[in-house]
Amino acid sequence: MMASDGLRLALDARLLAYNRGGIARYITSLGRALAALPAPAPFADLVAIYHRKDRARALAASTGSGSGTGGWRGLTAWTPPHHRIERWALALELAPRRLDLLHSPDHVPSGAGRARSVVTVHDLSFLLYPDTHNADSRRYYAQVAWTVERADRIIAVSEATKRDLVREVGADPARVRVVHEAATFDADHHHTPPHTVERGLSGGEAPAPAPFAQPYVLSVQAAIEPRKNIPRLIEAFAQVRRAHPALRLVVAGGPGADEPDVRAAVARYDLAAAVDFPGVLPESLLQASYRGALALAYPSLYEGFGLPLLEAMSVGTPVIAAQVSSLPEVAGDAALLVDPFDVDALAGALVQVAGDDALRADLAARGYRRVRRFSWERAAQETLAVYREALGE
Repeated sequence: MMASDGLRLALDARLLAYNRGGIARYITSLGRALAALPAPAPFADLVAIYHRKDRARALAASTGSGSGTGGWRGLTAWTPPHHRIERWALALELAPRRLDLLHSPDHVPSGAGRARSVVTVHDLSFLLYPDTHNADSRRYYAQVAWTVERADRIIAVSEATKRDLVREVGADPARVRVVHEAATFDADHHHTPPHTVERGLSGGEAPAPAPFAQPYVLSVQAAIEPRKNIPRLIEAFAQVRRAHPALRLVVAGGPGADEPDVRAAVARYDLAAAVDFPGVLPESLLQASYRGALALAYPSLYEGFGLPLLEAMSVGTPVIAAQVSSLPEVAGDAALLVDPFDVDALAGALVQVAGDDALRADLAARGYRRVRRFSWERAAQETLAVYREALGE
């Protein structure tokens, strides 16, 4: 049994200097929630490790008023994330810090001397869908085999990811704990009223103007990668446009390996005037983009969690998602689930949602109920329990 006071917890937040994608949002949301917990014993000192390039120190600045803890105290490190010598270089940097526990939120635990280790694994896309990653990324994430041997506890963000860890890399299920993520903005009932495709809106006004011409179906991902299945979505959308010619499609996400095939599909079906590619949506537009959409279409072939489902549900936007990997686990009964390889089924679900006000209202209500099962406060409490396990309490 470890001592129950005076321990030092460190959260590796170096990734915040390099991107604001899904794992960076996980770090920020979890960090805020942990700092807000009342006196999270056994930790007397919360340390966020930033890269020296991260001048903003966003996590520390946003959690400085944490109840009972004073929030996160920021420390800088010169070792960049994903570097080939990171495992050893960061261990040397952290050795004088005398940490009791280090949480590595990006698949691979960094050595930290005597500190106990907790690591979060989000998915195994680098293994199951290697074309999603470049060679350097695949090489880095291949260390997950070392992760399952080295970490005192492993956090999987879904039961599906836990199953993948056990099946694909031989993780000991006794050391893997599932802690679900949550939407990055709170659920609210002040959402855009249900659309009718022909009129755009059925009455009332959105609390913030939709950033795209309505009505539109929204697809959100970090990057346009093959596993996101966007070419089939384009093909299905071409069918839907025959019944609803005013409907548009917004495909949000950064450039990725599948972008040429997606652009080719748009050209093949003569949809250039009906499909928008805004890139990665900034946080300032993300919530309004979800809220203004007729539906979220998420036909991904594989996801470790599928955060866009909860983000859409939190603002009352109906969800159409693939019936694979973690997505049914997240969606429950609050989405239309389809075979992501069946273009006709995907098109049918889109037509069904576009033409049925009652269905959209029902999906919105189910979504509100569903999204309340997930919260960052709950995730922080469950993560803290994992820390205590790792310390031997």
